[in-house]
Amino acid sequence: MKIFLLEDELQQQLRVEKHIATIANELDLTIEMISTGKLSEFEEYIQHSDLHQLYFLDIHIQDNEYCGLEIAQKIREANPYAIIVFITTKSEFASITYRYKVSALDFIDKNLNEDLFKSKLQGCIEYLTTIQIKNDDLTDYFEYDFRDKKIKIPFKDILYIETIGTAYKLNLVGKNFQKEIAGSLSDVLNKDEEDRYFSPHQSFIVNRSMIIGMDKKNKQLLLKEGYSCPISRSNIKRVKKLIEEQNLEYNA
Repeated sequence: MKIFLLEDELQQQLRVEKHIATIANELDLTIEMISTGKLSEFEEYIQHSDLHQLYFLDIHIQDNEYCGLEIAQKIREANPYAIIVFITTKSEFASITYRYKVSALDFIDKNLNEDLFKSKLQGCIEYLTTIQIKNDDLTDYFEYDFRDKKIKIPFKDILYIETIGTAYKLNLVGKNFQKEIAGSLSDVLNKDEEDRYFSPHQSFIVNRSMIIGMDKKNKQLLLKEGYSCPISRSNIKRVKKLIEEQNLEYNA
């Protein structure tokens, strides 16, 4: 389990770290704690975080009264499954978070005494632990490991994966989110033992369950959620055969 803390007051950083270390010991959990007050570092963590991570955010950071809320939006865009908790003296902001559409789990008041403060932190950690267990039991995941960088996302939420300009960088496009991951399409396909992906183009692989049809005129493979992927000339016949076999939409 990874926990990320954005807090620009060193005293508060140390306070949270101390309680989480105690909680990890008491609950016999392995927790990797990453804390910083630097926005650039935190945004880097966001882009490379895994599924169902826990983020503790101060709201007022570096003279920006709404910084934590803005960062929470970036987290939600990169990781729709993240658990977000605000640790702040500004509990009045609880009523406006809906404007930012970040779905915070909780607000923890910095002014709480140590026992209550720790209890609040522990409640969030136990919630994440429960969510992870439930999802592992009930959810079919896409799990991918490339050069020690791991990703784990519910397969049903993935639309397609495409190559991007940088070598060994992929853009994973899902329902309401996009995420850059390290890897190559050929490596993903080689590890696809259940034949879940289909490649209509050398730069794209598509979740077969998301395919709804083909637009032959514009050489596009039609997907759910209004998405589409290009079809290379050499793959037109393969795509047409797939569409016909599954009785999907076909626009000549």
